[in-house]
Amino acid sequence: MINLINVNYWFISVPIVFLFGTPILYVSILYIATFILHLYRIRYRLPIFDKQQIINFDQHWKHWNDPVTVVSKFFTIIGRVWHDHEIINMNHIPDDGGAIIVFYHSTLPNDFHYLIAKIFLDKHRLMYTITDHSLYYVPGWSLLLKVFQLIPGTRNDCIQLLKQKHLLALSPGGLREAMFGDHNYQLVWAGRQGFAHVAREAQVPIIPVFTQNSREAFRSLPLPFRNFFRKIYDRFKIPMFIPYGGLPVKLTTIIGEPIHFPPEMSASEIADLTAKKMEQLIDRYQTRPGSILKALWQQFLTIIGRIWHDHEIINMNHIPDDGGAIIVFYHSTLPNDFHYLMAKIFLDKHRPMYTITDHALYYVPGWSLLLKVLQLIPGTRNDCIQLLKQKHLLALSPGGLREAMFGDHNYQLVWAGRQGFAHVAREAQVPIIPVFTQNSREAFRPLPLPFRNFFRKIYDRFKIPMFIPYGGLPVKLTTIIGQPIHFPPEMSASEIADLTAKKMEQLIDRYQTRPGSIRKALWQLIFYIGNIILHIHRIYNNIPYDDKNDDVDDDEHFKRWHKPVELFAKIISHIGYIWHGYNVIGLENIPAKDPAIIVFYHSTFPNDFYYLMALLFLKHKRTFFTIIERIIYRIPSWSLMLNVLRLIPGSVDDCVNIINRGNLLALSPGGLREAMFSDENYQLIWNNRHGFARIAKQTNVPIIPVFTQNSRESFRLLSIIPKWLCRLIYDRYKFPFLFIPYGGLPVKLTTFIGEPIHFTPEMTITEIAQLTAKKMEQLIEQHQTRPGSIRKALCQRFF
Repeated sequence: MINLINVNYWFISVPIVFLFGTPILYVSILYIATFILHLYRIRYRLPIFDKQQIINFDQHWKHWNDPVTVVSKFFTIIGRVWHDHEIINMNHIPDDGGAIIVFYHSTLPNDFHYLIAKIFLDKHRLMYTITDHSLYYVPGWSLLLKVFQLIPGTRNDCIQLLKQKHLLALSPGGLREAMFGDHNYQLVWAGRQGFAHVAREAQVPIIPVFTQNSREAFRSLPLPFRNFFRKIYDRFKIPMFIPYGGLPVKLTTIIGEPIHFPPEMSASEIADLTAKKMEQLIDRYQTRPGSILKALWQQFLTIIGRIWHDHEIINMNHIPDDGGAIIVFYHSTLPNDFHYLMAKIFLDKHRPMYTITDHALYYVPGWSLLLKVLQLIPGTRNDCIQLLKQKHLLALSPGGLREAMFGDHNYQLVWAGRQGFAHVAREAQVPIIPVFTQNSREAFRPLPLPFRNFFRKIYDRFKIPMFIPYGGLPVKLTTIIGQPIHFPPEMSASEIADLTAKKMEQLIDRYQTRPGSIRKALWQLIFYIGNIILHIHRIYNNIPYDDKNDDVDDDEHFKRWHKPVELFAKIISHIGYIWHGYNVIGLENIPAKDPAIIVFYHSTFPNDFYYLMALLFLKHKRTFFTIIERIIYRIPSWSLMLNVLRLIPGSVDDCVNIINRGNLLALSPGGLREAMFSDENYQLIWNNRHGFARIAKQTNVPIIPVFTQNSRESFRLLSIIPKWLCRLIYDRYKFPFLFIPYGGLPVKLTTFIGEPIHFTPEMTITEIAQLTAKKMEQLIEQHQTRPGSIRKALCQRFF
């Protein structure tokens, strides 16, 4: 069977299909958006309007607000997921009043479509966009163009719209710029000044807009006889180009400052000023020529660092926005941490930097192109000085490969008296910025070799790197950027080098435990399997195996299990934040020290309650006992974890005892019954359970209602037998495994903690239970749409 596979065929055809199929997919997305609009039009009998009605669109807006919102969110999700699209300086778009938005036209303007959607969602303004007549001849696009106000307007139309205080967007380059522009990002405006005449007559500001890497997302296939096709377009306006790409590069749309001009300024001067501002925007934020490989590599490194190492950077503001500087970094075994920093500086500061690397890397087969694109060079001292005088950033490690090979988990600097960087800094008169990454030696380490000093002498003599790295562990990496080191001109190179080494040592001492420990680094991040870790902890610390902890003091329990509980809390908190955007409102309603009863609504799977437990522990170092069904204790090997996390099947007397010891007690009157038989209407199924009220009355502590918005949209249940039969079986045998949970969707989860319910001593148990149920219903009514909607919950998460 394997012999029948033509490897060469697939190796060649798959990239070709992807590169030329993705533009077709993008066009298909536009047809999906059109289809959505048609569904709304048919369902609600919305009007179709002609061009004049588009110009006077306000009277039709009430009909099309909902479908435009849906399509805008659709485009925003695509931009965020595929391109990690973001917008800088959205505040430059006015909340009201007219303005002309002038944008650079990429091969396919998907970046501008994302901007249209975001402006509508954030500013609640839909802007008119001047488009080419030819788009109206594309079958099926007419409704999409009309609803989103893409019109082939005349100069008078544009002036009329601006005087009506609308936003107007256009690209002076238009299709010409899309077809004949390239990765050098030159403006192809061909002397067009119509927008300047319009702006002058309407007296509105002009706002330049540019999207970084827009030419790397889509490009046009270079055609032979380029000038010939350009003449055909100039004569007949027939667009002739073949787009390819659709690559998931990072797209960042930058909105420039509005350009205001005096009334006496001519249209030609306005056009020149706008072109100048646009060029400045491109020069500042775009590397020219653009590079697909570089854009993809920066995005890839950022994602890998975020996912695998939870990489973060402290003091990014210490990297200057312009001007030269030397970045001196500690060289770990494999400098993946520095690669993440390079990517982040490029994406956030829009500055590429040159990095001095060892000549040996250029002998690695296939690496030459990557090294050149990422500007990793084996530069001389003169090269470095020249780059700094040209106001570039320059990065280097005085230790280099020597530090990578012979440094260890003690994080000692292995600079061997190298002072070249100090000579360069002194001659170029630029600051030095020390950089260190916490736990970098725990991510990768070199295999300890015998005769270490012998191999060190070989390296010193022949510069042959001889080490075997291992690891790649998902430890937490934090890159700390120190304050820039400025020095007077009279300071010697030796003094500068010593001062830099001293500052680097201070950085390491402050942020790194020495010697470094892989175990400690992993404790910051890795998701350990619960019971295994708890048992290891128990055995290592000689903690007796105690199923019930009846004879263990609460403070003693906290001391015994503090570290693993803190680990679980961090893990669960990270999951909640990353997957559900989880947050809590009203956490101050839970007392910091006093006892209380927390009554919560039981969702299908109570992940929301686990997130609350974790957050309370991390913020206030408080744990609470949670009452659970006894059947949970029958699950094999779960008992230790349940005991450590204080999930217990307690009786009323146990609960009273827990509260009298000053603890928090959490329970759900509905329990598993509510989890199984409640639904997206969020009805309470307490079945007259008043045990919690009896406990509250007996201990005279407040009851705190807790509800999590969208908890039923995260997980739902699929019934394998009729629901009424499930209820009969559960009521009779207490057998809960009659449903199949599904979902785990990344909906937005927000836990609302109600105000404590205090009651008078003369209130009966029934009255206390009814009052609590009433307060819980009010909490649900206030914060939850009924019936719950998965679609709306997902929209809340991502917008």
